[in-house]
Amino acid sequence: MTLHRPQRPAWVCEACKRPYPCPDAQTALAAGDPWAATTYLASLFVTAVNDLPAVPVLDLYARFMLAVPLPRRRAKRR
Repeated sequence: MTLHRPQRPAWVCEACKRPYPCPDAQTALAAGDPWAATTYLASLFVTAVNDLPAVPVLDLYARFMLAVPLPRRRAKRR
C-alpha cells in the first residue's frame, strides 16, 4: 500500500508528486472521520500558508479545507 502524504516545503504528495492533498489522499481521508480529517487538514493548511507565500491563501484554502466534505448536520426536532 502506498502512503499518500505531504512532502514539505513543496506540498506535493510523496507517492504521486501531485499537489497535496492529492485525490488518493482525499479519498483516504474521506473514508475516516470527516471531522478528524478536517482538523488535520486545517493544521496542514496553516503550515502550507507559511511554506508557500507565493501561493494565494484562497487557493490554499480551497486545496486543503475543501478537500474532504463535511457531513450536513440535521436540524433537531423540538
